[in-house]
Amino acid sequence: MLSHGVILCLSAACAAILYGLFWAVFSRPVPLARHVARFALLAYMLALFALVLNPQPSVTPEIRAAMTNFFPGFQLSTALHNRDSVMLLQIFLNILAFVPLGLLLPIVFPRPFRRLLPTALAGLLTTGLIEALQFLFPALGRIFDVDDILCNLLGCVLGYILYTFAASLLAGRSWRQ
Repeated sequence: MLSHGVILCLSAACAAILYGLFWAVFSRPVPLARHVARFALLAYMLALFALVLNPQPSVTPEIRAAMTNFFPGFQLSTALHNRDSVMLLQIFLNILAFVPLGLLLPIVFPRPFRRLLPTALAGLLTTGLIEALQFLFPALGRIFDVDDILCNLLGCVLGYILYTFAASLLAGRSWRQ
C-alpha cells in the first residue's frame, strides 16, 4: 500500500508525461490557462483513481460485508443522527473529492460541459465507475456505499456552480444570469 503523498506525486508525474505526449501530438495554439486546466484535470483524475483504488488490507471480508450500503441516505442519516465526527468528515471529504471535476470539466471541454446536466452526468458516471470497481473487486479492501455516489455527485455539482460563479465574475456579469 502506497502513502497518499507518493500516490499524488506519481499521479502528477504521470500526468506531466501524458500531457506532454498529448501536447506534442496535438499541438495547437491554446491559452496557457487551458493548458493548466488540462494538466490539472489529468492529474486530478489519475490521483483520484489511484487513491480510491489503492488496496486497503485492513478491511476484512466481515467488515466489508457489514459496511456495504445499498440504501441511499442510510450512512448520511446515521452520521448526522449520531453526530459521528469521523463519518461526517468522510462525507465532507467525499463531497470535496469531486469539486475539482465539476470545476475543471467546463474549462477543459467547454462545448460538451457548458451546462450542468452533462457535467453532473460525467460526475455520476465517474463515481459510479469507482464504486462499481470497489464492489466488484473485494481484493481492493474497499467498501461500496451508495451514499458516496450521492456525496460525490453533490461535489461535482458544487464544482460546476463554482465554475459558473467564477466565469461570470471574470466575464463581468452577474452570476445569476
